[in-house]
Formats: sequence, structure tokens, C-alpha cells
Amino acid sequence: MKILIIDNLAVKSSRREIYRELAKKNGEAISLLVPDSWKEQGILTKYEEEKSDLLKVYASPFLFGYRHQRIIYTKLKSILELVQPEVVFISSEPENFNTYHLVRLVNKYFQNIKIVCATWRNIDYRFNAYPYKLGFLNKIIERYTIKKINLCVAHSYSAVDIMQQISSWEIVFVPPAIDLKIFTFNPLGRKDYVVGYIGRLSKEKGVDILIKAISKLDITCLIVGRGAEKNYLKSLASDLGIADKITWVDAVQYEEVPLYLNQIQILVLPSRTTRKWKEQFGRILIEAMASGVYVIGANSGDIPKVVGEYGFLFKEEDVDELSNLIERIKNNQVPDELLLKARKMVEENYSIEKAVNVMYESFRKLVQKNMNSL
Repeated sequence: MKILIIDNLAVKSSRREIYRELAKKNGEAISLLVPDSWKEQGILTKYEEEKSDLLKVYASPFLFGYRHQRIIYTKLKSILELVQPEVVFISSEPENFNTYHLVRLVNKYFQNIKIVCATWRNIDYRFNAYPYKLGFLNKIIERYTIKKINLCVAHSYSAVDIMQQISSWEIVFVPPAIDLKIFTFNPLGRKDYVVGYIGRLSKEKGVDILIKAISKLDITCLIVGRGAEKNYLKSLASDLGIADKITWVDAVQYEEVPLYLNQIQILVLPSRTTRKWKEQFGRILIEAMASGVYVIGANSGDIPKVVGEYGFLFKEEDVDELSNLIERIKNNQVPDELLLKARKMVEENYSIEKAVNVMYESFRKLVQKNMNSL
């Protein structure tokens, strides 16, 4: 198959492994369109050259800044003309500007191309405003794209149910995949007992709840990330008299995450639900479980489904319940085999191989269906 992938995050070579494996499965090289630079969690990354022959990577300038919902690739039309793909997978929500741009171009110039979009959506925006500054435009866009897209890849459990209600697309669940060669199982390689958080420092992520829980315990904490709440969180730690218990590290690149997971025993994701947001998946949870780290999550969004029986849950905002769970794990009041079971679960459900198999078969059936209709 001639496949074109469009993915903002694949500007970095380390974020392309899933597409390299898809190319192996496909039996021929895959084309990949990425921005010439991208900014994630405030970290600017310039386009990195591809060293593998499995991918033909094209970098494009873009309009409207580093926002997934607003980016438009200026070279998209020329890349479509050059590649002549049978299927385009755009790793983008149906309401995003670049999805609209792709659909418009295909509808006008490339009618035989099949379009596959992606979604993490876990809130039905028919009843809630889109969480963007120009949300009214995103709503108009989705009304258009929803009629033209051929297949939707859902990366969160809730997204499958929501998209089935608002569209007639075929929807497949493709689990968020992690590279198990990067996230290796290493439960014994830690010296001190440390609780950690890795991610955005924003109000909905609930890091203040973790800090309040730490204030009740004789334990240290590692917080990795950046965001608008950082100064407030540092001030909170100081007010609670635990500033010396917390180590702060700025946001890190994806490939550096295992380095910090290997410094903690417990990973906490204390997300809080708001009117416009709840935890879509919590990828750091499966990365931690793959690495031999205990996980604790708030019962926000898809966290309970991700954690399952392989970690621990607490009620949103419940500081006492969280501190009790941390203390329980620290005191070895948990099953000895839990970490091994969690690693096995990740291997069986969230490996790149698992995701690639689902994606390839879905794309193949879509192209075959198109050929049969000609």
C-alpha cells in the first residue's frame, strides 16, 4: 500500500518507531509528513533527519503556530501530488484545521484517497463547548469533515463510544503504543524511596493534590514538567513546609522519560475533571508500569480503565486516600507479583507490534474495499 502519515510529534526521530514497524509490515516504505519544527510542553524541537530507509520523511512549514488544533501544513498539496497515496492517516482530531485542510484537498483533487483520522476524545462536544479559543470554528470544521472521513482510529477507550454516537465512520481502537525497548523493566534499580509525577503542570493535572499528600508523609517527591502552575505549586510546597522534600526538574524530551522513571518507586497521576477536560488516557501510566513502577491514579476520565487491577485508584481531590495509598505501597502492603503482572499487561496490550497489527489490517481493508468498488 502507498501510505502517507501526517504526525506533528514525529518531528523527532524517536517518535517514529511505530511507523517504521508499520513500514516493515507493509512491505514497502511509508511516507511521513511532519512540521519543520514543533513545540511540546514548551520544548522546541527542530526536524530531525530520518536515517532509516523504511520511511520517506518530508518536513513542511506550517501556519498558525504550535497548536495541534490549528496547524496547517503549507506543503500538503505538493506532498499528496508527489506521494500519490492510497490512504492518508492524519494523527489529528476531526475538528482540527489540518484535518479540514486534508479533507478539502482530497475532496477537490484526490478523490480516490482514503482518509483516516485519529481521536482521543472523551467528552462529547455536542453538549460541551470545544476547549479552544476558536472553538466555534472547530465545531464548523467537524460538521464538514465528519461527512468525508473514511475511518477513525480511537486511542482512548471513551473515544470509541463517543465517536460511534456522532458519526457513521468505522472506528477501530488502536491502543497508545510505547517502545518497550526504551521503557525497560527495572524495579530494583532505585536507591531511595521516591514518589513522582511526570507531565504538564496545569490545574487540571492536580499536582497540588500530590503535594498535599506528600506533606502528610515521610517521603520525598520528584516532579518533572513545566506549566503555568509551577510557581503556585512551589509556593504551596513552601507553605506546607515540604520544599526540601521535592525535587523539581524542567520538562524533558520523550526519550529522557525512562531516566526519571528509574528514579521513582511510585508514579502518581492525580488528574481532576473539569467542564472541558478529563484525563484522556494517561500514557505515563503504562510507561511507568512497563518500567517496574507502581502507579496510582485519580478516577478521572480513562485512568480507571488504564490502571485496572495493575495499580491503585483514589477519588479525585481526596488527599487522605492518596496519602494512605502511598503509605501502603511504601510499607510493602501490596502483592509482590503486581509489578511483573503490570509489565506483562503492557506487553500484551500496549506494544508497538500490537498497535501496528491493528492499524495495518484496518488500512488494508479500507484500500481493498476501495479497489473492489472501482
